[in-house]
Amino acid sequence: MAQASAESIARRYARALFELALERDQLEPLRQEIEDFAELFKQNDDLRGFLTNAGIHHRHKSDVVGRVFADRLSELVMNFLQVVIAKERAGLLLEMCQEYVELDDEHAGRVHGVLVTAVALGPEELEELSQRVGASIGKEVTLSNRVDATILGGSILIVGERVWDNSVRENLHRFSQHLRAAGEIKLSAS
Repeated sequence: MAQASAESIARRYARALFELALERDQLEPLRQEIEDFAELFKQNDDLRGFLTNAGIHHRHKSDVVGRVFADRLSELVMNFLQVVIAKERAGLLLEMCQEYVELDDEHAGRVHGVLVTAVALGPEELEELSQRVGASIGKEVTLSNRVDATILGGSILIVGERVWDNSVRENLHRFSQHLRAAGEIKLSAS
């Protein structure tokens, strides 16, 4: 299965579930349920192996899932899982769950970003920066911190498709280019 095809399938299933949750005003509880199920699916090799095993008939999988999760999952998530199993798409469950979370974030105006720094930031600093960035872009921002000593200092902020590079490394690079350009101008003017 091609990568773009798998992504589009996962997004289509996630969108269907999201629209039902929105229609039934169950976005918040369903998100938690989806995140919990995704974590279980990721951590539990037996469950993942069972649901993705092509040698096991989808009816048997549906019966087992129904018995195991009947009192643990909402009717909406159970029905979603039954459709995913019947269509033999369980191999895309993690992608579907991730797509659902992204749709929920998009709907709520939440974005996730990465702040790359030369040294680790404390949780308070990261929270303060998340709030500042959120105020400047008009969205709720959650930042994670990635340490990369090669930037020397400063930071690189990545939110969605946007990148703000204020690292010492980048500033030195720009300064170097500026000096080279100034030197070329002087040489050509003489």
